[in-house]
Amino acid sequence: MGSDLFRVTVTAKAGLRVTLRVEAVHPDAGAPPANESFALMVLREASAIGELAKAVAIEDTRDAEWQDSYANGFVAEVVARDPIAGPKPKATLEVTVTHAAWVAHLEKGATWSSHAWAIVAECELCPPIAPAVGPPVLDDDLGAGFLYLPRQVWGTLPDAPDLLEVAAYAPSAYAVVERIVKPTAIPDAWLGYAVRVEAWSQPEDVALLSTRGAEARWATISAGAYGTGGGKVDAIGRLALVHGRRGTRLSYARILGRLRAERVALTVHGDQLDVKFRIPPGPHGLAIDGAVAALAYLAGDAPTSTPIGRALADDRARIGGDPPADDYIYRCTVDPPSAIDLDALEAAEVRAVLRAPWPIATLRIAVTEPRWLAHLDTHAPGSVGLVSYGAMPPSNDG
Repeated sequence: MGSDLFRVTVTAKAGLRVTLRVEAVHPDAGAPPANESFALMVLREASAIGELAKAVAIEDTRDAEWQDSYANGFVAEVVARDPIAGPKPKATLEVTVTHAAWVAHLEKGATWSSHAWAIVAECELCPPIAPAVGPPVLDDDLGAGFLYLPRQVWGTLPDAPDLLEVAAYAPSAYAVVERIVKPTAIPDAWLGYAVRVEAWSQPEDVALLSTRGAEARWATISAGAYGTGGGKVDAIGRLALVHGRRGTRLSYARILGRLRAERVALTVHGDQLDVKFRIPPGPHGLAIDGAVAALAYLAGDAPTSTPIGRALADDRARIGGDPPADDYIYRCTVDPPSAIDLDALEAAEVRAVLRAPWPIATLRIAVTEPRWLAHLDTHAPGSVGLVSYGAMPPSNDG
């Protein structure tokens, strides 16, 4: 989550207006901005329950696309008064919301720590938004709200289905159907599908991996992280996309761009090395392009006892730095497979592509002397990172 940026205190509340004294507690926080995006994030941080928490997920408040479109529908106006400059500036923000429900969770004197910032400098105008009434209206396009990800995204999940269904949007875009409270058994038919689990009173949208009585294991994923969890479940239900507000959609290009290519074959012919990698479908290419990258790939597995290891060590000692890569690499090329835009396909098409054999990319490296390849083991497994073609660079987070 990071360090606290502000300390917020409710100094007054009347009707649709709440007055907040906002004081920076971090030297880099800056002055509290009089901004709908910032104000909505501050209001949402104050409580995990209530109408605002139902309508706005924490993920929504950190999504620039969502904030730009909808923040003004919740927060009509923000006025800053009594600013005080300094290393830790402060100000009073008078926040006017569009419905009393959006501040119903606040009382005068309430205080909390905030990690808020103005993710959007100026929000688009939005009609006033009111709490939903009645049952949610489900979206008929069942595939629109979900991604189907290979279990390799999470590393080693030997007991998991080949593909896992995950929510593509923030929790506010979904309703829970077939909810089971205090389950003694969780349906096996839900394995691999997107569910909302409530454990330790904290709901979370996850992909269900396995169950045992009232306990479950699950996988989580977001734009910036992924992981697994588990434990006793207080309540669980399937996720269904609803009509309404949606922000940035999780993309296949971003998620699969994190995976590493798997080396499936390595052959040496004189001064040329051919390496075949199996890569996940998508707009991805191998992150080896040019002599410098090719030398780094070759030298990465080469101890100083090998010809290339000794030569590199001698060159570095002689010139006081890395030698020119062209001294070792004559040519480096990559034969990529055809790019597939999974985000443009229907859900059934995506599942078919991901279940089929993944495409092969071939890396070809020609060296200036055959001995630079002498250390390579043609039977050893290996991997290499991916890079996207002009879209989203690979992520090292998680």
